[in-house]
Amino acid sequence: MIAGDKVTDRLPAGSVLTVTSTSTGVGYVVRYGALTNLPDTGFMSIAGANLSVGPFGTEQRFEIRVDTGIVSYSMAPFDPALNERVPGNDVVELYGAVTPVDYTDGTPPATGEGVAGPGSTYTDYVGAQLYINAGTKAEPIWKIFQRSA
Repeated sequence: MIAGDKVTDRLPAGSVLTVTSTSTGVGYVVRYGALTNLPDTGFMSIAGANLSVGPFGTEQRFEIRVDTGIVSYSMAPFDPALNERVPGNDVVELYGAVTPVDYTDGTPPATGEGVAGPGSTYTDYVGAQLYINAGTKAEPIWKIFQRSA
């Protein structure tokens, strides 16, 4: 994608959206709300850096826009086996630019629902917070990690 390009695409449940950029690539990624055509709180800036979001328990819709430079994106099923940081297939490390969503029995879908088992982590790299799943793989509940002084 080049400057001026904009695309809206659907990310399948359980997949990860990866956006790569040249050093001059500038734009944004917006996650749309599940029940509306309005942007959700998931706004992420592309500023010469790569980012990944997901997986989510249900299909999600994203808009990617390029203001300058060159940006590309891809979608692939999340593969916990590729995560070298943690043992086991249910403990995963997720990250994104927004606070993770807890399980609420419906809408919006929980971050990592059906993927992230107890003890999984989520890093909000914009808010500089680390969360741990204190719920289950089916019903994640994200708690802020507090370190002792």
